[in-house]
Amino acid sequence: MRLRSWLLPAVLATPLLFPFDSAVACLRFKKPGGAAPPGLREPSDPPTPPPPTTTPTGPTPGPTPTTPTGGGPATPAPISTPPAGGELTGGGGDGPEKKKQASDDSTWETWWALTRIEFFPHRYVKATTSSEGPVLRGVQPLAPVVVREKLWKPLMKLKDDKQVFVREAALITIGRVASDEGLRAEARTILLDAIKDPNHLVARAAALGLFYVADDSCLLPMAKLAENPKAEPDVRAFLALTLTAMKSDMAGPLLERLITHDKDADFDVQSAALMGLGYVDGPAAARRLSETYMDKKFRAELRAIAVESFGRRGIFADGFKPLSNAVDDRETQIRRSAAMALGCLDYRTDAEREIAKLVEPYDTSTGAPLPADVTAQVETLRKQVPAQRELMQKDVREVVKKLVHQLENDNDDFVSGMCAISLGRIAAQVDESFAIRALERDLK
Repeated sequence: MRLRSWLLPAVLATPLLFPFDSAVACLRFKKPGGAAPPGLREPSDPPTPPPPTTTPTGPTPGPTPTTPTGGGPATPAPISTPPAGGELTGGGGDGPEKKKQASDDSTWETWWALTRIEFFPHRYVKATTSSEGPVLRGVQPLAPVVVREKLWKPLMKLKDDKQVFVREAALITIGRVASDEGLRAEARTILLDAIKDPNHLVARAAALGLFYVADDSCLLPMAKLAENPKAEPDVRAFLALTLTAMKSDMAGPLLERLITHDKDADFDVQSAALMGLGYVDGPAAARRLSETYMDKKFRAELRAIAVESFGRRGIFADGFKPLSNAVDDRETQIRRSAAMALGCLDYRTDAEREIAKLVEPYDTSTGAPLPADVTAQVETLRKQVPAQRELMQKDVREVVKKLVHQLENDNDDFVSGMCAISLGRIAAQVDESFAIRALERDLK
């Protein structure tokens, strides 16, 4: 019996001792070159000393496979051959000098996450104050010469690849990397042709690429395909949202034509059109959203999306009245959307928005100063904030009262939770003590 009890563990351990093909396949990617060794966990730690070398006395066992612990691909690592002279580094040997192998937690995902600078603990990175004057925020686009010489020719080949996902990625990238008018014009020609592709995945990827390069000349072809009932619904929906990228006055009327009472109208297309109106400027789009919410011939889901789009617009003057009415609507979906949208409105004054526009191009996170002329404009606008805030105070207080009432009395937990979140977002923009007191009271 004792002998039989050791048979199963012995069978299971055999692949670990003798590297058959199936066992070798369990080996994972090693760390990319330059990464810290597994045993090096602190900057002050000395490097791990190399293990002693011994002369093998029998057959050389292969490397011990490790079991993957992350989501990295299970691809075999190369097996090193013994150095000349019959010596092994970190290999066999049963003596007391044999060092235990460090655990290998080196999947690509863990390496990438743990070596990105924003994930470093504070002891690794120290804040520095820039002394170079004003610094622009964001990443500058690639120079057109670089795109043309290095990227454009491979992308032209990949857009016709046999693999669908390769074509999708190529079409989106063509739109994103086009950095001058010549490249954008070529990209528009390619992408407008690709939105008619019979594969709906490729066609909607082209619609995404057009989001970055489309101009007024693309409006009518895109709108014509979006209105075509024979086209794939997801392609039509993607095009409806892309129509808003150009900030054209024609986008609103084109989207409104997709919102109908027709029973055969596709739900996804109408939803995308209502979402798109949330990114169209002007009172006409706000009026169409309000009419859709008030019209009970539309499905409750579509009315809820119209309510949400007031939050996408973010304009307090347009949104606070319809949203205050919708937050206690009979339909639960509409109340949920209204509770979320009220927290997305912009409660800043006109002066505060102008200040944000002036400061936005500059990166002040490192202590870099603003240009002198921008600083002077900011100081002038800050003096206008108190008077403008006083004009908004009454309407903001009404919104807060509505949210507090729904927080305390609504029978849907999601509505109550979103009301609490919206109250917190309002309090972060406005000195609204009533909202803070309501949240504190609810916590108790």
